[in-house]
Amino acid sequence: MEIVTVDDKGRILLPKKDREAHGIQPGSRLAIAWEGDVMQVIPVPNPFDALAEEALAEHRAGKTRGLGPRPR
Repeated sequence: MEIVTVDDKGRILLPKKDREAHGIQPGSRLAIAWEGDVMQVIPVPNPFDALAEEALAEHRAGKTRGLGPRPR
């Protein structure tokens, strides 16, 4: 268990080892859920990351003609 302090603006600092372990970087989105007095912090994936990975996988598999604009 980590103990953190809330600053005067309501911010908390997540320890570096925890950020690195869970892939949390500046700009990462986090959901906060409360169960009684227990707060859960849950990383929220960017939906565009999954779409980009799927598009790149299709391109690598030769299922697309290219990633640029279509010819007219």
